[in-house]
Amino acid sequence: MEKELIREQLLNILADKYRVKVEKSDSTYDLNLLGKEMNMGPGDLLCFFLEVEKKYNININEDEIMNGCFKTINSIAQLICEKSDYCLLSDPNAELQ
Repeated sequence: MEKELIREQLLNILADKYRVKVEKSDSTYDLNLLGKEMNMGPGDLLCFFLEVEKKYNININEDEIMNGCFKTINSIAQLICEKSDYCLLSDPNAELQ
């Protein structure tokens, strides 16, 4: 799965479940989830966090959160790629384990 597809999936989850309404553009993916444009509440962010861990079968630790890895769509997509095989699967030469 490519990083671009992960970003789109994350944005779709935010729109469908948390009523986040933003236009899809490159700058959208760098907006702070708790910022004015995204307008998520802390409770919604926590639910989204748990949903991401479950959907992508990853565990995100406190240090990663404190370092901003769960702050924007881009940072979350990058974290998913680093912690899973999702981005590797888009490479036709990658081996499935």
